[in-house]
Amino acid sequence: MEPVNTDMIRVGVIGCGLIAQTMHLPVLRELAECHIEAVCDISPGTASEVARRYGVAKVYYDHRDLLADPEIDAVALLTYDHGDVLVDVLRAGKHVLVEKPLAFTTEEAERIIDAARDSDVVSMVGYMKLYDPGVEFAAEWMRKAGEPRSVQVHDFGGRIQALHRHDILPVRVDDLPPVESDRTKKFSPRVEERIADALGDSHAGYAELFSKVLMLGCHDMAVLRFVVGGPVGVRHAQPVGKARALAVLELENGAPCVFEVGVGPHHGWWDEHLTVYADREEMRLEFGNPFYPYQPTEVRLKSGENGVPSTNSVKASHDFGFRREWLHFAECIRTGKTPRTPLADGLREIELALDIVRAMPPAPGRP
Repeated sequence: MEPVNTDMIRVGVIGCGLIAQTMHLPVLRELAECHIEAVCDISPGTASEVARRYGVAKVYYDHRDLLADPEIDAVALLTYDHGDVLVDVLRAGKHVLVEKPLAFTTEEAERIIDAARDSDVVSMVGYMKLYDPGVEFAAEWMRKAGEPRSVQVHDFGGRIQALHRHDILPVRVDDLPPVESDRTKKFSPRVEERIADALGDSHAGYAELFSKVLMLGCHDMAVLRFVVGGPVGVRHAQPVGKARALAVLELENGAPCVFEVGVGPHHGWWDEHLTVYADREEMRLEFGNPFYPYQPTEVRLKSGENGVPSTNSVKASHDFGFRREWLHFAECIRTGKTPRTPLADGLREIELALDIVRAMPPAPGRP
């Protein structure tokens, strides 16, 4: 891809929901490298109010109108179910940072990647944790520590409403007809049916569980791959109730990885960590509440001699993964550099989530 000689990248934001209002828009407003040129949402009231709050002059209610704007260089695609829209973005020749997950089935993801291959734009998945200084520190530690002997990944999301940041009150105007309103809901019937078809009759009943594994666990899968290396197989998997999954993955060197992910509505906190056991040391990444910016991810290191443990806590930086991923995206546009989180990574996470769910015992009935 050709580098772009520009001091400021003009960004169009498609999707003005929670993640846009609490994370991406505040970051974009701070950055000298980017300018919010336009916002777009199928809810006219939401788009208009978000534009007013952020002083954005251009407001669109159809993504195709935004893509036709020649003054937009790049797109932040922040919707929930965005496969078709992403293909439109790529064909329009706009650089794009797309929120996870890339898609809900491998067929959808492959169609997106084909469109990206035919375009000459920077395209990357918003795996903001891979731009977290704590995760970068952990990856460097792993390179020095050698091969892992065992790994644990644990991610139990808590009560989302209790975790939201309180300095920003998101707006969502209820002005959509029933059909359009239903399309914007998390895990809509149209998404459920596509996932069920992808899982096949024997596992279609796990469609909603698959959605949780992918939506919540894709960040953990990406961090696991970045720090330790990608898993090569699933040794065991089982559902834990309706909202959690437990799996034992096999890493490239044969070491096991216990992978557990799900939601716990009784949790009033965020509970996410990755622990790596090496020959003589242990490293644990402790992630904070993802809805609050500039919280340092803590790295806990443990070693010892003669039965006496020694621990060290490292906070690599107070910088913010969302901010650093936008800076990286801007750098890739300006220089032609390959993104750290290409669209192909989004496909890998979908494939792993499918492998985990298909390794479970058959589910009772289609949804």
